Amino acid sequence: MKKREEDILAKALAQLKSDSLSQELPKEVLDKTMRQMADSSPCRLPIRDPRAGIHGLIRLTAAAAVFMIVGYAVARLSAPKPMDLDQLREALAPSVAASIEPAIRARLAEDLQRRYQLALGSMYVRVKEELTEQYRDDLNRFAVQTLAASNAATNELLVQVVRAFDSAKAQDLRQIVQAIYEVEMNRVQDKKQLASGLQTLASRTNRTEDELSRTKYQFVRFLADVRPEDLQQPILEPKQSYPERSEP
Repeated sequence: MKKREEDILAKALAQLKSDSLSQELPKEVLDKTMRQMADSSPCRLPIRDPRAGIHGLIRLTAAAAVFMIVGYAVARLSAPKPMDLDQLREALAPSVAASIEPAIRARLAEDLQRRYQLALGSMYVRVKEELTEQYRDDLNRFAVQTLAASNAATNELLVQVVRAFDSAKAQDLRQIVQAIYEVEMNRVQDKKQLASGLQTLASRTNRTEDELSRTKYQFVRFLADVRPEDLQQPILEPKQSYPERSEP
């Protein structure tokens, strides 16, 4: 009897393991079984023989197991047929999609916004750096061109100033040379005029001295030849005038 009850219990446990059902026994069945086990507890029965108590406990356990298996079978048969996973998935898909779609949309929108912000930030930094580099290159090129044009204009002005200075210097030199030449010509002419005047003066002086000497000689002869009775009113001879020579 003991072996039979153990076989029944083992078979029940093996059947439970082989079924691998995820459904639990109804709570009412479990409560009823526990009450019956409590009512038939050996502590309420007089113990006559330890072996009889053990056999009674085994029988009680086997009966409880059989009762549980029967109750589980009845509950399994009376319970509705479990839904297929595909049907369950199809049935739950709309509600699940409706419940998680807003969250997914919000998460995607937030993710896209964050990515767009990062992309825009990096693009802004890159564009700013490129524009700054371009502006710097343009300013450097404009500064170089401006300096080159300014240097060219300055060099041209310096060349013009040097040319004007050289021209003015040459003109001044020509004027100075002309003035020196005129001064020299005037000096030579004055020298010639002075020499001619001195020569004329010397010739006039010599002629005057000759005339004075001749006049003196004539006067002395006149005084030597004149007698008192011959003195008469002197006849004045007209003075001979010599025309003056014009200076060259």
